Amino acid sequence: MKSILRPSVSFQYFHGDFYEPLRMYSDALAAQGWKIPKPNSADYEANWCGWGYELKFTPAQMIGTIPKLQEMGLKWTTLDAGWFDIRGDWLPRAGLGVDGIKKLLMPFTRRGFESRCGGFPLSSKTDRESTCWTTTLTNLRML
Repeated sequence: MKSILRPSVSFQYFHGDFYEPLRMYSDALAAQGWKIPKPNSADYEANWCGWGYELKFTPAQMIGTIPKLQEMGLKWTTLDAGWFDIRGDWLPRAGLGVDGIKKLLMPFTRRGFESRCGGFPLSSKTDRESTCWTTTLTNLRML
């Protein structure tokens, strides 16, 4: 006997902010046995991301923001758009490479920032093994 898994879908019409549909979705997941984690203080902290430098940023631009981020008291940073060539393959863009990603993330993590790569969901093995994701994990382990 084979079992077929059907994806769950939620279509919601709402007025106002996103609180009500998110609460309904959360309740639906809980009814299926999912344990919904309680938020912690880090969930509400500000996060700086480098998308303002657009897709062809330079490492010097990104690293140059560190003093201002420290001055502002931020703890979270995201290298999002621009570290990859093609959305979906998550391979480092030409000219940056794996070493470039490491050199870019290390100054942030060494100064105490929680840094991550963004721009992709961790929904598949390919995503979880992407260079930026594994580099982020390696950097955090090196601290």
